Amino acid sequence: MSNKSLFNKTLIKKDLKILAPILIINIILLIFALPFSYSQAVLLLLSESARDFSNGVVSLYSPYNTVLICILVSTISAIMLFASEKSSKSLELLVSLPFSRKQIYFNKIAVGFMVNVLPNIILHLISLFIVFAEPMTKPFFNLDFFIMYFLNSIALQTVVFTYFTVISMLFGNIFATAFCGYVFTLMPIGLVVMVQAFFENYISSASYEILYNFTPFFILLKAFFSDLGYLKLFGYSIIFIVAGMALFDMTKMEKCSEFLTFRKTEIIFRAGVFICCAIFFSIFVESIFTSFGPLSFLAKMIGFIVGGAFGLFIPNRAITKSRAA
Repeated sequence: MSNKSLFNKTLIKKDLKILAPILIINIILLIFALPFSYSQAVLLLLSESARDFSNGVVSLYSPYNTVLICILVSTISAIMLFASEKSSKSLELLVSLPFSRKQIYFNKIAVGFMVNVLPNIILHLISLFIVFAEPMTKPFFNLDFFIMYFLNSIALQTVVFTYFTVISMLFGNIFATAFCGYVFTLMPIGLVVMVQAFFENYISSASYEILYNFTPFFILLKAFFSDLGYLKLFGYSIIFIVAGMALFDMTKMEKCSEFLTFRKTEIIFRAGVFICCAIFFSIFVESIFTSFGPLSFLAKMIGFIVGGAFGLFIPNRAITKSRAA
């Protein structure tokens, strides 16, 4: 492939080498979760024992436990391809080579899909063959449900991978990417719940409903379990891909290994960490002294001060240290 082509064989080989251990682990986990589980279900259906037969019917639906695997593998893949490369300054070196940023970005996206999605597709098809190879399974096997779950799992992998690609563009630290990425999925409702607990008042259920509609975790959860939800998830993935490419173009490579890639996000990050740490510590310390009456309020204030101090120190230390490096 020429350097003018969007996809480059050298870049694909390089990124596949990075994700080779993840690919192997993903395949092994999915083999046990899908073909192996279905083959065990078929064997139970062929048993003469009524108990084994009923367990076999139930087992036909037990392989639908791949969600956690999909989320973890997609998260790790995105972090290794982007955040890890940024923190080690490998991305800075890569950009200096005769490859365009668009080539680098979309080759990583393509490799991420190959490692995450391709094994899932192949092993779902193998599982389907195992089920239909045995006539006994057909009366108990819901093909429509299988297809729906299959499409949703593919879409979930895609949206998680592309989401963490965007988060990786914001941070130059692996831990910060993983931690903040999952924290962001619970905002703004997570922060509202903490503030509510701190002030010991309550908001209406209608307000919660509005917040759910703006919280990424619940948006994805709602889409995952809705009719044609996979189309919504694929739509979100396209948005994340475009956003990630825009952020990648804006990135100054000499700053990509810093804790925060963009200086404009520093104020928001510092304020967010301070508020969350202060409120969380105050609630935690107060819960310890709840039975001590008036001391509980004092404990809340002490917790707020200590948490706030941590909330100021942690981001300042992380940002300053990364710039010094």
